[in-house]
Amino acid sequence: MSTLQVQVLWLNTSIGLAINQQTAQGKIPLTSYYFWPINQAWEQLRFELEMKSWVTVEERESILNTCVEVMNQWQESKKTYWFRF
Repeated sequence: MSTLQVQVLWLNTSIGLAINQQTAQGKIPLTSYYFWPINQAWEQLRFELEMKSWVTVEERESILNTCVEVMNQWQESKKTYWFRF
């Protein structure tokens, strides 16, 4: 089983998400960065992962769920930020 990881760029106006594979030799990028809410990052990541036949359905679902959690955290942080002022 491979170890998939979400790579995150946490920005003020968007969040960048990419998927890497952790191997004994280091990280291998599996996808490009996709920026949400600028584009449909989750859909684009799902599409790219579906093209990799060696990624199991369980791995794909798990990593995409992690992406949703990160997106929700980013969105919540924006609400908190705006209420501070």
